[in-house]
Parts: sequence; structure tokens; C-alpha cells
Amino acid sequence: MVSYKEQVEELQKFLDSHFDAMIQHGNLDEIREEVMRFEDLKYKGEILLVQVRSHRYRLALAMEKELRDCVHTAQEHSTIHEKLQRFAQGLSMAQKEFEQITTSLAEKSNQPG
Repeated sequence: MVSYKEQVEELQKFLDSHFDAMIQHGNLDEIREEVMRFEDLKYKGEILLVQVRSHRYRLALAMEKELRDCVHTAQEHSTIHEKLQRFAQGLSMAQKEFEQITTSLAEKSNQPG
């Protein structure tokens, strides 16, 4: 299974390899918006990774100390789960948008003109 971090890295490679073609033939405003959304998504992903690591650490401590107060941990778990779902949706949308842009560019470059 590919991790979210690996997916972000692959999408960054895809963007890097197609960026010149995108800016030469594409709608610069649309491309700029997508790149900005992707950069924001990467930033949120890094923050989320830190939160997940911290949460896992606290879970391990709770198990080790057999803490009975699970309400906060359950709420935190639920919040992180929701953030992960939104991150995954954002990543999927970014992939689709970049693929649509490059497909559109490929179609334009194949048209006689």
C-alpha cells in the first residue's frame, strides 16, 4: 500500500516533469491555483503527520500507564481521522486536476495549428 507521503512525492514529481509544458500551453491562472492548492495540501499533510505521530505516542503512553481517561484521546483520534479523510480527498482531487490539465495540454499540442 502506498502511503500518503509517497503519493504526495509522486504527484510532486509529476508536476515537476510537466510544469514547463503546463505554463507554455495552459491557462496560467488555473495552473497557479492548482499549484497553490497542492502546496497548501503538502503543508497540511506535514502538520497532520506531526499530529499523527504525537497521537500515536500518547496512545502508547496511555496503554503503558493504563490510563482510564480515554475521552480526550478518543476525541483526538476522531479529529485526526477526519483530517486524514479530508487530506486524502484533497490529494485525490489534486491528482485528478493535474491529470486533466496535462491531458488538455496534450490534446492542444496534437491539434493542427
